[in-house]
Amino acid sequence: MDTHLTPTSNTRYRLPLVAFFIHFLVALDGLMAVPLSAMMTAASHTQVSQAGYLTSSYTLAAAITCLLIRSRTSNRFIVMLCLIGLAASTVAVTVTSDFAFMLAARVAAGVFGGALTVLNVEHLLACIHPSQKKKFTAYIMSTYPLALTVGIPVLLLFAGKTDWQSAFWMVGGLLVIALLGFGLLPLSSFTSIANTANACPHQQLAAASQYHTVDEGMNRPLISGIAAIILAVFSTFLLSLQFPVMLLERLAISEAQLSLSYLLGGSGCFVAMQWYGHHHPKQSLRLITALSGGIVITALAGFSLQWSLLAVFCFAGFMVVSATRTLVLVTEIISSVSDGIRVRVIGMQNALQHFSAGSAGAISSMLILPAEAGSPGYTPLLVFATLCIGITPVMWRMTLRLSRA
Repeated sequence: MDTHLTPTSNTRYRLPLVAFFIHFLVALDGLMAVPLSAMMTAASHTQVSQAGYLTSSYTLAAAITCLLIRSRTSNRFIVMLCLIGLAASTVAVTVTSDFAFMLAARVAAGVFGGALTVLNVEHLLACIHPSQKKKFTAYIMSTYPLALTVGIPVLLLFAGKTDWQSAFWMVGGLLVIALLGFGLLPLSSFTSIANTANACPHQQLAAASQYHTVDEGMNRPLISGIAAIILAVFSTFLLSLQFPVMLLERLAISEAQLSLSYLLGGSGCFVAMQWYGHHHPKQSLRLITALSGGIVITALAGFSLQWSLLAVFCFAGFMVVSATRTLVLVTEIISSVSDGIRVRVIGMQNALQHFSAGSAGAISSMLILPAEAGSPGYTPLLVFATLCIGITPVMWRMTLRLSRA
């Protein structure tokens, strides 16, 4: 007679929903300081040039925390402690006008947010059936574009009608709701599928035989897969940081048009990831190759067109295919690694993505030629970015070959 706890049909839907909500709020917490940083520096009587520190302090703290997390855990106490810490540090920004205290609060938020980024995904994947890992990883990964296109505009609208502090209070309140939702999950939600192996050895063996993992540790296929993710992020940010600048400078698009492109791009990526989560095609190499081709086409078209509206739609399309490609690669890796090193992989890829994005921003500026006839030359940037974009599917093909060897 089985004595282990297994998730009920009701829990099966509640657990992913709560995990999705938590990841959405973590993404929103990290993103909202970007548009609100100018207001925050003004409130602290600090020069606006210091606003970038409010964003980088969170990002660096989150990246370091992701790297430091090593042991796998699905302990509800640790996740709840991180939720309490993130809510408190988010709200703490609003209680003072001292800039140093604001920085300290954002560092603390980065620590708790980075830990939740890893532990929330790990907890969900440890407690669901192996056949659903790729599906729910895709759902979790789609929270970032959703936070960017839905959450941030709502917060800005709310802050515009009141003050910037209200946005942080709103996110803090939502984190408390997430804490309650997480705490009210049945005990069966915290029973790892791996822990049922002794009770159902035949079912576990059958499930494991159907889903090939790319790792038995930090070996060659896993390292190759992480390298493909890093290159995907790097090649994306080479262009994504300069694309809107070009649209504003060369084509003089309006802020409304730029906002529209971000809305279309983020929502399009969210829809694409929902499709991928439902179907998750087995031929991932074909999908990555097709998305890479879409990135090149939309980028070359957007940087060449003189019709501003069409260029805006090219930018939106670029965001859809580039973000989807990165999220698909991340989903493929996270859902295929073994339970023993999943936390390490999640933390490593999060930290390396931050580094890749930062280095791409610096290199992209170096590859732009001095202004000619009032407009800078983007040809070297486009050539180098196209090369990096094209190498990514090659690296992913190498990863798949190594994993099957």
